[in-house]
Order: sequence, then C-alpha cells, then structure tokens
Amino acid sequence: MNPYDVMLMALASTFGAYLLLVLILKAVRPARLIGAQVRDTFTAPFSSHFGEANQDARFRQLDDEVRRALGMDEASDSRERAEVVQAAIAAQHITILNQNLHKSVTQCLNTHWAVAQGLAAIDMADAARHPLSGHLRQRIIDLSELLSQRLECYPLILDAPELIRLQLGIRWIAPTCATCPYFTSTVMDAPRICPTARAMGHRPAAGPRPDGVVDGTVIDDCDRARR
Repeated sequence: MNPYDVMLMALASTFGAYLLLVLILKAVRPARLIGAQVRDTFTAPFSSHFGEANQDARFRQLDDEVRRALGMDEASDSRERAEVVQAAIAAQHITILNQNLHKSVTQCLNTHWAVAQGLAAIDMADAARHPLSGHLRQRIIDLSELLSQRLECYPLILDAPELIRLQLGIRWIAPTCATCPYFTSTVMDAPRICPTARAMGHRPAAGPRPDGVVDGTVIDDCDRARR
C-alpha cells in the first residue's frame, strides 16, 4: 500500500471519529433533557404536596391567632396563660445569665491585672495563663454560649429588639476570649480594657493608669513610665 492511500485512510478514520463524537454529543443533550423532564414529572406531585402542606400549616397558625383574638378558642385562655408564665421564667433566666456575664467579665479583667501585678510580670501571658484567669475566662465563654441558647428559645424575642441585639452581639464573645490578647502582649503594651470588657461597657478610668510593672518593679503609672 502506497503512502498516499495510508494518508487517505488516516484522514477518513479521523473524520469518521469526529462525526461519531458529534452524533454522541447531540444525542446526550436530548437524553439529559428527557431525564430532567422525567424527574420533574415524578417529583412535581411530591414537591407540590409538601409545599401545600407547609402553606396549610402556616394558614392554620394564622387562623388560630385570629380565633384566639376573637375569643373563639375555648383553650386559648389557659394556653396563653401557660405561654406567659413560660416567657416570664425564660426572661428571668436571661436576665440572671446576662448579669452574671457582666459580673464575670469585670472579675476576669480585674483578675488579669491583679495577677500580673502580684507576679511582677513583664509578659501579660503569665497572668493570662494563671488558673484564676483561666477559670474566669472559661466561665465567660460558658455563660455567653448558654445565654445565646436561651435567647434563641425565648418565645417573645421578636417583641424585644434589645434581646435581638444582645443575641447577635454575644456570639463573638467566646472566640474573642479564647484568643485573649493578653496571651500575646507584654504588660506595657496590653490594653487596659480587653475587647470583651470594652464591648460590655467598661471604659478606662480617668487619671493615671492603674499600677503596672516595668522591668520587674511595680510603679503607680505605666503611662508616665512609658513617656
């Protein structure tokens, strides 16, 4: 067989493979569309059914609200009284948790600085790693997470914008305390008010900065020593 015939056969084979590929691609698209249509045909009744079921449940809830407002629900009074009692108890839990959280933040901040002064520390991490500081830090994390859970379950939260703001605000407390800046700062450079305490409303006291440590010596004004 001469080279010319070999070349023609190679071209013919390539062209044939190209045509076959085009035919396959054209056949795949209709098959895919048919498959999608078959899927939609079989799932449409179920999707429609569940959608209607969800809508019916929402409508029944709205109808129940109207019936209670009109006094047509015989069990509405007792149910509403139970809901009011539950909401009142939940509100008390939220209030106490929030108070304990604020108190623990104050204790944690003061403890860090008291430990740093007591140890005559140069590195604030010495105070942050102390068991007293670690206990209070973990307590703040636990309180903030528990308070967040209670707020999520509070039945009247939509009527209390301040609780919505509180719920959104306390979510970052746990990760912030877990990465406390006192772990990575010196006593001289550490913020007097940590980020969590500042968010809770703590502000630096007027006048000289509280006692600090410079070169192992307790002094009464870190800012003056820094200058």
